[in-house]
Amino acid sequence: MDEGKWQSSRDLLSRDLKKVEGQEFTLRIQKNSQDSVKVTDEEAIPTAYRRIEARIDGVLGETVLSLLPEDLRQNP
Repeated sequence: MDEGKWQSSRDLLSRDLKKVEGQEFTLRIQKNSQDSVKVTDEEAIPTAYRRIEARIDGVLGETVLSLLPEDLRQNP
């Protein structure tokens, strides 16, 4: 994949978008019939390119949420 396609794909995925339509173009992420990349060592992928999910219950969770900027907080 060339640099431009890679950058566009990364930008779409980082924003949870599958498609962006403009007046003169459409960018779309779609599944190929075969995987393009097979990750054999997940630890080798930099954290900046990973999607991480965490569950924190109770008082600790409320404390963490209260410290986040408002635009990053999600309603339960």
